[in-house]
Amino acid sequence: MAYRVIEMFTDMQDGDRVYNVGDTFPHVDAKVSPERIEQLLSGKNRRKKPMIEEVKEVEEAEEIVEQSPAPVLEEADEPFMNPPIEDADFSESEHVDTVEVKPTRRGRNGKK
Repeated sequence: MAYRVIEMFTDMQDGDRVYNVGDTFPHVDAKVSPERIEQLLSGKNRRKKPMIEEVKEVEEAEEIVEQSPAPVLEEADEPFMNPPIEDADFSESEHVDTVEVKPTRRGRNGKK
């Protein structure tokens, strides 16, 4: 059975692992007792409120589909190709002119 975190908490029985809202509980490598799950489902824990909720398998599958819709690709009449550089017209493009910078003499304190 899978569970979803509904209140952020630090699981002190799992090496102080932080669970954020929306995370799946327990994480992949964790072994959690039924008593611990009951504590987190009910208010029988230090924070006196439910930390997780049960997620039905059908809901999980629907969420996955909603979160990752398949992109719809349309076929183009012709393949897109960038024009060759030699055919590009840069005569009217915006550009920055170079500026000559003259060094200044400054003393140790940054004063002239």
